Order: sequence, then structure tokens, then C-alpha cells
Amino acid sequence: MESRKVKVIDEHGIDREANIICKFSIDDKDYVLYAIERDNENDNLFVSKLVNNNDGTSNMVNIEDSMEKNRINEVIKELITYSINSEEGVLNG
Repeated sequence: MESRKVKVIDEHGIDREANIICKFSIDDKDYVLYAIERDNENDNLFVSKLVNNNDGTSNMVNIEDSMEKNRINEVIKELITYSINSEEGVLNG
């Protein structure tokens, strides 16, 4: 998948460049998993909810509801585990 970059504003009000990893839907809500480079070797992963605007664009917003956050965290853990297992299968297969 070709990397898509977007600008995000972090919790300190600083513009950052984020790499979109994937978009996914749960319970008819859309989310985006993205990474922001922390240093030359590490990235921080984040998930935001996508909210559609009337003009056809979308905004990424923080997930405020704790139950929703927990559900998303479980899905992300499953995605990462699946990705690691798939990669290991390719490397070992």
C-alpha cells in the first residue's frame, strides 16, 4: 500500500506529518490508524475517528468515549498480531 501523508496537530499544538497506515470501520464508524515519527528508528501509533463534513471531506478527531477507546484498542491489537503472524509466515514459509 502506498503511504499517504497528512498533517496533524499534536497535543502541544505542533504541526506533525503523519503516515496513514489503514482505515477501518467498526459499528458503522470510520477510523484511521496512523504513525508519527518519534525519532529516526521509532514511530508512535495513533487512532482517530473520521467525521464526515458536509463538503465531502473528513476530519480526524480524538476518541473521547472510554468504551469506544477500549474497543478500538482491542481491534488494533488484533490487527498488529495478525500482521506480525502474517509476516512471520512469509519469512518462515
